[in-house]
Amino acid sequence: MRTFLVPVLLLGLISCGEKSPSNPDLDQRLSEGETLSLRLNPSELMEFQVSLNLDMDMDMPVMQMDQTLHMEIHQTYRPGNGDTACLLSSKLTRIVMEQKPKGLLGRAIGPSSFDSDAPEKAEGAMAMELKARFSEMINQSVNTAFGSRGNVLMQQGKTGMEKMGKGSGGPGSAEGIVYYLAQFPEAEIAPGDSWESSYLTGEGEDALTIVVNYTYLGMEEGRVVLEAVGDIPEKTVESQGNQVAVSSDFTSVLRVDPETGITMEADMEQKMHMNTQMDGSEMPSEISISLTYRLQ
Repeated sequence: MRTFLVPVLLLGLISCGEKSPSNPDLDQRLSEGETLSLRLNPSELMEFQVSLNLDMDMDMPVMQMDQTLHMEIHQTYRPGNGDTACLLSSKLTRIVMEQKPKGLLGRAIGPSSFDSDAPEKAEGAMAMELKARFSEMINQSVNTAFGSRGNVLMQQGKTGMEKMGKGSGGPGSAEGIVYYLAQFPEAEIAPGDSWESSYLTGEGEDALTIVVNYTYLGMEEGRVVLEAVGDIPEKTVESQGNQVAVSSDFTSVLRVDPETGITMEADMEQKMHMNTQMDGSEMPSEISISLTYRLQ
């Protein structure tokens, strides 16, 4: 049973959707905001420790499971030159996963856990597979060049997640950053304004255009608050030799430093609907994912 890999594989598969209703509780906390022009423009080298957390509730025909995935990432933002406004280096320094199967079969299998800081202490029925998959990802880096609007110009490097299947995204890859980094419009924006931006990732048959609709909600504690909304129609990806049909929608709330254009916090909610073709049979499932992204 290798079900734990599926949500990690599919983190990057997003395309444009309609804007969801705004959050009334958030709206009440926001100040009125001001008209501004957002640009990604760090004026000096800036280093951050990033905490990225995923909580996943998996509902599958053969098993129900709760998973938590914690990543620690060292990020360095450098000023660019010419068309390159910013250079971002993302290095994955720690990954922790816990799985808690539920139901009769889940109780028979029991929980599993892995911490890259203590791989020898991996526990549970899937401990060896967790160790094999995740240990090779540690200290892998991705370097990304951005334009001033936050658009990805170039990427180099691997996260290790590429080996987990087509369509996989890592914490520094363009597939992954769509959840917690923003792209900005050319024109100035006022609270309530919306715009659409896209990310181009991969090459050849792996190429993917990710389109996201953003809305400027207002200001909160000196941060620009944006909402990012997307969904995907059904697509088919490969996971360990099986074909998985996936559809998904998500909403993220991003808090951006207005001076540098760097996203300091993000909160995302996502619903994924999957149908796995395995040995001639179909296995429909649903995964609810919550993500938090924090810079320190």
